[in-house]
Amino acid sequence: LVVKEDWVKELMGLSLKNVSVTMKYKDKVIYKDFGEMLFTHFGISGPIVLSGSRSAVDYLPNEVEFIIDLKPALNFNELDRR
Repeated sequence: LVVKEDWVKELMGLSLKNVSVTMKYKDKVIYKDFGEMLFTHFGISGPIVLSGSRSAVDYLPNEVEFIIDLKPALNFNELDRR
């Protein structure tokens, strides 16, 4: 998926495992999954991103919000304690 934010390109080549991905359109969750993703020169890719793109394409050309949870097994309190 192509991402408009420039900072994403700085992470090119970074692969993430065991992350949760949520895609939203106007606060409505249109896709949620757990797995692997990759930052690329144009945005993001990987198994969960490609699966989610099937849901996101229905909302284009509108913007779809993409949320990455790097530690989905932990809540905010557990993260604060670490």
